[in-house]
Amino acid sequence: MGRFVFILFLSIVLHIHYAVAKARTDEPTHAIVISKTDSLKLDSIWRKAVETDLKNNNLIEIELMVAQWFKGTPYLAGTLDQNKEEQLVINLQGLDCVTYVETVIALSQTIKGGILNNEAFYRYLEKLRYRDGNMDGYASRLHYFSDWLLNNHKKGILTLPSDSLGNADLNLSVNIISKNRNNNAHVRDSTVLVKILDVER
Repeated sequence: MGRFVFILFLSIVLHIHYAVAKARTDEPTHAIVISKTDSLKLDSIWRKAVETDLKNNNLIEIELMVAQWFKGTPYLAGTLDQNKEEQLVINLQGLDCVTYVETVIALSQTIKGGILNNEAFYRYLEKLRYRDGNMDGYASRLHYFSDWLLNNHKKGILTLPSDSLGNADLNLSVNIISKNRNNNAHVRDSTVLVKILDVER
């Protein structure tokens, strides 16, 4: 990971308070995409968390520790878009800015929750990555970071300090996905496109 991405994560951690949500371990999980290498890496993370008694730290301390475990991980974009059908993708070998933040938060919440297994981690990750915490196709993923922030605020996972700074209009044209739909196999489906356009509006 580059210095910029780590600084981005630190600024988010320092300015946003994350609430620990209880893992929904009694519910079924959608299709998971994870390599054997990453499954083994998760096992080593759970062992390290137990050995250091990490769950007894506060959540921000846990997040900072987990974030450092990914130092040197290469930046890799597009890891979530490799499959025709939407699946919960875990790739710890290469991360972009958002998947880095999601991975660190989900791992930290798993550790703090004390249920150190892959299934609990998958639950937290799905809750962060998808609208209202439920994966339901490509359009349910929180593609835009502004949308990611607002939806996770709605879910009670984070608070936005900007809420206390007063009101200001921010008029943006959010359309990068629909505008480039010809280059995106997922959005060529008219049903998915309609959902994406609704999100962008």
